[in-house]
Amino acid sequence: REMEDGSATPAASPGPAAGSASTPPPRDAFSSPDFSAVDFINRLFPDEASLAQVDPLIERLRLRVRRVDDEILAAVRSQSTGGARAKADLDQAKQAIVELSGRIQEIKSKAAQSEHMVEEICRDIKKLDFAKKHLTSTITALRRLTMLITAVEQLETLSMRRQYRDSANLLEAVDELLTHFASYGDIPKIADLQKRNTTVKQTLRGMVFEDFHSTWMPTTMEQDPAAAARLADACLVVDALDASIREELVGNLTNKELMNYNSCFDELVNKLTLENVERRYAWIKRNLKSKEAMWRVFPARWRVPQLLCMSMGKLTRTHVLEMLDTSGPHEVQATLQALHRTIEFEREMDEYFGIDDAVVGGAEGGAEGGADGFDEDEDEDAASAAQIRERHRRAVREREVAEQRGGRALPMDSAAAALARTSFRGVISGSFDDHMGAYVDMEEKQLMEFVDELVAEETWGGPEPEDDSADPMKALLRKQQTAKSRTDALRGGATEGQTLPSAATLFLNVKKVLRRCSNLTRGKPLCALHAVFVKVLGAYADKLRKRCDAAGQLLRTDLKQKDPAKLSAEYRCLCLVVNTADWCAGTVTPLGDSVRRMLADENLKSRIDSDVSLEETFQALVTHALSTLVSGVEARTEVGTGVAKTDWSKVESTGDSSAYVTHAQATFATAVPPVRQTVRDDYFLFFCEKLAGSIAPGAYAAVFRCKKFSDHGAQQLLLDVHALKTLLCELPKAGALGKDEKPRVVPTSYARMVGREMQKVESLVKVILSPREGLAETFRALLPTGSGAEFKKVCELKGMAKKEAEATAVRAFGAAALAQPKATAKPVVPAAAAHSLATGQPSSSHYGHASSSSAQQHRRTGSGGGGAAGGGDGGKETMLSSYVVTPAPEWFRREET
Repeated sequence: REMEDGSATPAASPGPAAGSASTPPPRDAFSSPDFSAVDFINRLFPDEASLAQVDPLIERLRLRVRRVDDEILAAVRSQSTGGARAKADLDQAKQAIVELSGRIQEIKSKAAQSEHMVEEICRDIKKLDFAKKHLTSTITALRRLTMLITAVEQLETLSMRRQYRDSANLLEAVDELLTHFASYGDIPKIADLQKRNTTVKQTLRGMVFEDFHSTWMPTTMEQDPAAAARLADACLVVDALDASIREELVGNLTNKELMNYNSCFDELVNKLTLENVERRYAWIKRNLKSKEAMWRVFPARWRVPQLLCMSMGKLTRTHVLEMLDTSGPHEVQATLQALHRTIEFEREMDEYFGIDDAVVGGAEGGAEGGADGFDEDEDEDAASAAQIRERHRRAVREREVAEQRGGRALPMDSAAAALARTSFRGVISGSFDDHMGAYVDMEEKQLMEFVDELVAEETWGGPEPEDDSADPMKALLRKQQTAKSRTDALRGGATEGQTLPSAATLFLNVKKVLRRCSNLTRGKPLCALHAVFVKVLGAYADKLRKRCDAAGQLLRTDLKQKDPAKLSAEYRCLCLVVNTADWCAGTVTPLGDSVRRMLADENLKSRIDSDVSLEETFQALVTHALSTLVSGVEARTEVGTGVAKTDWSKVESTGDSSAYVTHAQATFATAVPPVRQTVRDDYFLFFCEKLAGSIAPGAYAAVFRCKKFSDHGAQQLLLDVHALKTLLCELPKAGALGKDEKPRVVPTSYARMVGREMQKVESLVKVILSPREGLAETFRALLPTGSGAEFKKVCELKGMAKKEAEATAVRAFGAAALAQPKATAKPVVPAAAAHSLATGQPSSSHYGHASSSSAQQHRRTGSGGGGAAGGGDGGKETMLSSYVVTPAPEWFRREET
């Protein structure tokens, strides 16, 4: 069985070749293209012992051959019968297709016969349907024609009897019936009916106009009780007629009333002035009230009295403009009084006609809310969807009002739908916008006077004056204003008692003026008033700057002033100016935003410039006040003066700190605590940095102004420098701790800055202490950026004659180095540091290498840790930019130890 598959092997005989004979050949060996019979037999019979299996193998091969022959024969037979069967199947399919095609043709024929049969059956039914449809249309047309003829005849009869109510109903019926015969106008009967209907309408129009002309009068209405009902029915007829008839009727009645109004207030006859403008409003209100019965004859949806009042308002606007233009300048009070009366009249008209505040657009509410909230941050993006929709509706209403106000003085159009959404606000009062210049000037003058009064009464941090005892009302008013100022300052983010009350009082008055003006108008005067606010606040900033200059002048020049209370008051005054200017800088921007929100016109809103310049003015005032404070404290320490005036050559021994160090310590004790208690932490740290950066360069320059040093004098100066360094390092911890306040810690960056600044002074003194031998090498090591002129001065300070010192300097640095100019002026606040205070950006001054860590601690100032802050020119800045700490020579360290 295995041999039949060509892969089996005969049983191998025992012997060494059994292993190889048992290896089976691969399956399907006979079908392989590389089949070799010899190799195949050799594999099956590798030795003689295996030949015993030849006969069984031959029998199996013969059996295999017979089976293969049988399979071939079966395949040939099957193939011979398959072709005939396929042909028979194909013929059978063709026959089925022919039969199917015949059946389809038979079905089509039967369908055509059925359709023909149905058409024959329905032909008579269609004729009957068409006949019924035409008969029904004819009957309907005849009935409508009969109804039309009857209605026209009745309308003619009713119109002759002036029965307006029934005529109005018939007019609508006749118009509806005539629409069915609109396409039959060429038929004589229909054309006649249309003509008769037109004639009746013209007759009714004439009768209605005649009745209104003869009856619509107060006396006639009172004498004839049926007149009101008749005119009300006549309005129904007008509604049934063409819309132009209603417009013509209302226009005639409006013209009649306007003629009466114009005759009563003719300028040429009555010589009316702006002061008597309220008489016009009284006449209009009286006319409305007295003719209420006459207004009731009109349908409410016509809004005839509202339309009449709007027309009178536009006519009054024209008269007011003529009075404002032709009568010359008016007194402010008269103009304001007329404007108040006008606004009051417009508000009363809105209430009388039931115009809601939502329709008005929230003019007063929006203005008042903006005035109250100009010192609060508002984010427009946070507005709700309802607020956005309300603003859109308000804008649409304002456009409609603007279009209506721009119409004719005597409108004849029917504007009932628009009037339902139109307010009277601004119809007359808008004429005052171009004539409010005197009012704006008055407000500006009063605000300027108010600023002068506030500055004159400002205590600048001192006690309240007690000179109001003779006037109790004035004293009470001042106390109330002070309390209100403190409340507003707290609301604006300031700490109670840490800003000048005049600032909050000024902004409170500005808010009142803004609210008062917004209640009068939301147009050009409000826009002009914003410019006044900017001017007034700028003037207030100038007065604060002048007070800073006065305080700085006293601190820098009046060095004989030793009264601690007086000096503390000046220090606190400068600190209050810093806080006040900072608070004002954060308040002016919301003020401009509030004015912009109140303005109704987008063009006016675009005229409101951003208050960046005013904010920068107050930020510059912060910088100026801090610089003045630093320069004043530095001047009163007299460190540089004390170092320069001391005769160091006569010092015979070292001991405690010198007198100028003690004086500086006392000055710090007087000046630093008020600053600590008043200004913010970032401003206080800036003050300490600038003060330390000012005193150290001043002491360095003062050493060069000395004449000669003895060894004991130099050692004493070195002790003084260490004492000054300790005092400066302890500046951030000055002042008493508040309740629950944690112990203060000196910032690491500040301590590094003080050490860096004072290191150069210490190095200079160490150079003076060093022996003459190797003096140049010591100078270069401790002061690597020192100049030849400075080395020459060091030689003179060590006792060398001028010629010897010059020769030594020439040998060390060369003759060219001695020609460099020597700067002895005091350092100033670098321009970059002042810019950093005003803008909040880090400084890029000469001391930038010392400010990287300290700048991160100043959110608003951005000051550098090693910047100088004092008074003088900029020459010292170049010299101070070379502060570098280097180790002293080995021999000097051994000697110092």
